Parts: sequence; structure tokens; C-alpha cells
Amino acid sequence: MVGFAALNPPTRYLAAMLRIGTEREDDDRWIAEVPALPGVLSYGTTDAEARSKVIALALRAIAERVENGEALPHELAGMSQWPAAKAQRGLAASSFT
Repeated sequence: MVGFAALNPPTRYLAAMLRIGTEREDDDRWIAEVPALPGVLSYGTTDAEARSKVIALALRAIAERVENGEALPHELAGMSQWPAAKAQRGLAASSFT
């Protein structure tokens, strides 16, 4: 599994906006969940693996909501401001291509 730093900039931006909770289970597996997206949880052998998997699942759930015209979690309400966020952070337009 890739770490957070290895994610491409748009994915890293989305992942940073979502609150991800992790916990170690009694059997030493890690569980990660995104409380803003009910049912979005994943297990991994490490904290990083569980986080990586739950980010991928969260992105799929968000894409599904967008495709179906459903509301996004309030954490992502600023997504319509994406170009402004890029400008604020001094990111070149090419960094998101």
C-alpha cells in the first residue's frame, strides 16, 4: 500500500479534508473509517494500510455520490472552491493534471 505522501495531489487534497479514524483490533488488525461516509471502513495489517484502503474506498463512495447527484459530506463542501484553494496554496494548475 502507498503512503499518504505518495498519493497524487488531488487525492492527497481530498484525503486531507476527510477525518479518518483508526483503531487497533484485539486480533492486531487495524480498522480505519470515515465517519462522514457511513459504511466506509476497511481493515489492514498496519495503520497505514488501513488508511490507504479507506481513502480509496472513500474516493469511490464520493464518486458514486457525485454521479448520482447525491449530497457530499460537509467536509467536502468546499470542493466547488478547488481552483481558489489551489491559488491560495500557490499550486500551479499543472500540479493537478
